[in-house]
Amino acid sequence: MKIKRISAYILDSLILLMLVSFLITPIQLNDKKVFTEFKEHSKEILDVTADYIKVVSSNDVKKSLELEKKVKSLGENSKKLQYKHRYSLYFLSQKILTVLLTIVYFVIFPLFNNGQTLFKKIFKIKVEYDTILKYLLREEMARNFVLTSLILYFIASFNYSLFSLYLGYITPITLSFMIINFIVFLVNKDNKALHDIIAGTNVVEV
Repeated sequence: MKIKRISAYILDSLILLMLVSFLITPIQLNDKKVFTEFKEHSKEILDVTADYIKVVSSNDVKKSLELEKKVKSLGENSKKLQYKHRYSLYFLSQKILTVLLTIVYFVIFPLFNNGQTLFKKIFKIKVEYDTILKYLLREEMARNFVLTSLILYFIASFNYSLFSLYLGYITPITLSFMIINFIVFLVNKDNKALHDIIAGTNVVEV
């Protein structure tokens, strides 16, 4: 059961990722100013990071400290750039399309398809739930609080301090939950992840 669930999750996520990338790329390319700015900024981060790794391996302490400060500075500049362009097509298309497609594919589609996504159906497993509310709670947690994160993103976008807190804390918190969720699933004898335990749902073979 564990292998089936993990395989279905990975393959379903790949489909979603490819679909989001396919739809987002032309939109982001049209936002040329932001696209160019972030492309150049990303290249600078990669170049400095590569230099930092080389210097650290050569044990040049002075140079490594200088590059470490530059990496931190670039990280802060990334936050400022994201805040500057928070309502641009480049970012909004990514956020909104990801959320919408996640809801459609992982939440609405299984709701009308016997609790199954495409690959859950292929692997002959499904989500069992007592009420729709429990099912929706499960999916919000299972999808790493995707809807909550979007709402918080819009709230945080009105103030740079809030936006900085969002990038510095909300993302690590959701990432930590995802890791804990997976660990619980691996060790749980009933093949339940943390979101199944909290929401009172289960994934069964059909």
